[in-house]
Amino acid sequence: MGESFGTRIRYARQVYGMSQAELARRIGITPGALNQIELEKSHVYAERIRDVARVLRMDARYLLGLSTDMTDGQKQ
Repeated sequence: MGESFGTRIRYARQVYGMSQAELARRIGITPGALNQIELEKSHVYAERIRDVARVLRMDARYLLGLSTDMTDGQKQ
């Protein structure tokens, strides 16, 4: 589990077929800000992690590198 937080967000976003612009819109930030997060050039607050996990319907522990399971147990 050596992937970075930004790499995990990018991978999860792509798995769900969502563009950076769409995810950024849904969590209330600019596409540029999301790009900076994915490139590990920006600090990420817990609120953003929660928002990304909610929008992508995944376990926030996956984004943090604490789990290899992307699902949050909710039906899609």
